[in-house]
Amino acid sequence: MRMTPDKPGLHILIADDDHQSYYMRFQSEFRGRAYVSAVDDGDLAVKLFKEHNYDIVVLDFEMPYGGLRAAKEIRQQSKDVILVGYSLRWNDENSSQAGLNYFSSYENMVIDFLNLMIDALVIKD
Repeated sequence: MRMTPDKPGLHILIADDDHQSYYMRFQSEFRGRAYVSAVDDGDLAVKLFKEHNYDIVVLDFEMPYGGLRAAKEIRQQSKDVILVGYSLRWNDENSSQAGLNYFSSYENMVIDFLNLMIDALVIKD
């Protein structure tokens, strides 16, 4: 688990059972513009979200204690957080039940998330 929730600025929480590779990719992509925390399951994501103020939560819908369940719990806690889900097996229709703001497949995830990140930065400023 990697965390940086106490620094000022935009905070992103990634929950993926392969969180190490995503953490490294997002850290390098957003260095200086956002802080990234990463966990390997949805249970930890819900726990961290309860303890810290994240602006964006990115969830893998195929990990243990999956993203759907975590998204629903996080959405109940906050209507303001930006929830992003991704999976090869899910689609936009399925994701609406989780309260997601955005959904993507693995192939498009990084590009889509960059666009979402830019939008979030504009909203925050």
